[in-house]
Amino acid sequence: MKKHKKVLLVILLLFFLAAASVAGYMVYLEMQKTPDEIVEMENQRTELAYKENLEQALNARRKYEFIVVLNPAHGGMDTGHENAFGLEKDITLSICNKAITSNTNPEIGIFLTRLDDIGMDQVMRLSFVEQLQPDLFIDVHVNKNANVGAYGTSVSYDTTYFNRKLSNAEFADAMEKSVVSSIEGFAVGIIDVTDKEDNLLRGLTMPSVSIACGDMSNEKEGELLTRDSYQTNLANGILDGIYLAKEKIEQ
Repeated sequence: MKKHKKVLLVILLLFFLAAASVAGYMVYLEMQKTPDEIVEMENQRTELAYKENLEQALNARRKYEFIVVLNPAHGGMDTGHENAFGLEKDITLSICNKAITSNTNPEIGIFLTRLDDIGMDQVMRLSFVEQLQPDLFIDVHVNKNANVGAYGTSVSYDTTYFNRKLSNAEFADAMEKSVVSSIEGFAVGIIDVTDKEDNLLRGLTMPSVSIACGDMSNEKEGELLTRDSYQTNLANGILDGIYLAKEKIEQ
């Protein structure tokens, strides 16, 4: 019996050594890739994830009367802002996922431009919105200021598109009030970004805003942004803003 146990232990040891060798070899191969090859692999992974997400969203949107697209900023090799507590790309994706989980209105379908840690460019994100044709679009990101004392929530809007029932400025104001109320935070204000060249909201044909959920340069707020409970409050605030916007549009 003891002899069988020894044989079994030897077999298990050999198995783990073999697995470790394979894993080590795979790591070695990964390290041999050139920067261009790594970028190309990332692009291929992003393109595949984008197509799968878009296909699923287009099929699922038929179930809902009101469609919202959330854009979790950054992703993949584009980490966005960072501090000692975390990365912007992870914070934005987590908040957006929590908004989907917390949504209690069965008429509203919430879709994300990215579901995973992939580095989508602006063209790809806007293409997702254009094909899904949502009723609302919300870009979700965080700030990082040179002033470490900076903190608070701000919402940006573009005046190019105007909806008679809900202008982008009105949407921005409602969204900021809802989020700030939910987190019991500080409102920096709403910002007109119409003239900015890198304005993600330009050209969109539905009420659209971009919300900065806080400032990672501030030690207290930077740590709060990585907390699960705080992210849930942010998500609930965004949902409250969505519900108010839907009510306003459908009046």
